[in-house]
Amino acid sequence: MNVARGMRRGTPLGAMLVAVIALASATTHASDRLQFEAAGRAGFGLALGNVDTAPGDRLDQTSPGMVPFGIDFGVRLQSRWRAGAYFDFAPAAFVGDALKRLGSGNAVRVARFGGEAAYHLRPEGPFDPWFGAGFGAEWLWAANSAGSTSLSGVEMLLEGGLDMPFAPEWSWGPFVGATFGAYTSLPNPDVHEWALVGVRVVALFGGGASAQASGRGDGSDP
Repeated sequence: MNVARGMRRGTPLGAMLVAVIALASATTHASDRLQFEAAGRAGFGLALGNVDTAPGDRLDQTSPGMVPFGIDFGVRLQSRWRAGAYFDFAPAAFVGDALKRLGSGNAVRVARFGGEAAYHLRPEGPFDPWFGAGFGAEWLWAANSAGSTSLSGVEMLLEGGLDMPFAPEWSWGPFVGATFGAYTSLPNPDVHEWALVGVRVVALFGGGASAQASGRGDGSDP
């Protein structure tokens, strides 16, 4: 693997987050339907695709999988729309065969963060399917007795899930997702993917959270 020299070009992540804040500010006149959301998540990520264009340089040779822990935070607009940021960190990802051959004491860590927008189909029902998309950045750090290296790049995120309330203003449920990224710190990056599955717990705060929670459980639409 090549040592990363940083991302070669900036991402529109900052502009996306500014747009999210501006959108939230523009809707404050409807404060009874503007809510804040925080979520914690855990799951498993399966490595797919290639690190770069060199033959056989697959991502699973460095790390075949990871167990990420993450947080999401943002705003709910009119109950159905969600916009905000995500951060995932895998402190001890699985070590691939290629890395094991280079030395002992292997360790791999993966971090991802970005902005995301999602749409909830039944926010006031007992089952609330949702789907979303986002854009962000990814870092992979690997080390063993032979040295260490880090890679950085950009990613696109697609995911969906199901939220189920278990208390006023609280819900939980499964999610699935996929990232499509490239380590742009390399001279010849290729496309790699992480296939994600896991569970998240969600808390709602602010202006319409209580009203929304009171409508859940009866299966009615908003």
